[in-house]
Formats: sequence, structure tokens, C-alpha cells
Amino acid sequence: MNYARVSQSNEVRIEFKATPTEVINNTEELMRSTLAPLYEVFELYTPSMEMIISEAAKLKSGRV
Repeated sequence: MNYARVSQSNEVRIEFKATPTEVINNTEELMRSTLAPLYEVFELYTPSMEMIISEAAKLKSGRV
């Protein structure tokens, strides 16, 4: 595999606070806000909400 992207930072801080109910009810939005800083430091594309919804559905159904 060839990874052409190099992080623009030595550190990425990702954190959030949520109750279990909030995680269940807002999984997709939490994934989006949590992953955004990671995508930014590697100058990757911004994942679409459709992609996040699709991946969250796979996680929830146990297919990943």
C-alpha cells in the first residue's frame, strides 16, 4: 500500500462527551465530528454524511 498523505501535525486531539443514549441516537453526527480533525491533519477529503450513515449502519448491524 502506498500512503501518500503525511500528517500536518504531530498530535490530534479528539474528544467528546455523550451519554449512551446520545451515542445511540446521534451515532452518525458523533462519528462525523470525531473523525473530522483526523481527516483534516492528513488533508483527506471530507467524508459525506451519506458515507458516514452507511458505515454507521454497517457497524450497527455487525457487518464490520
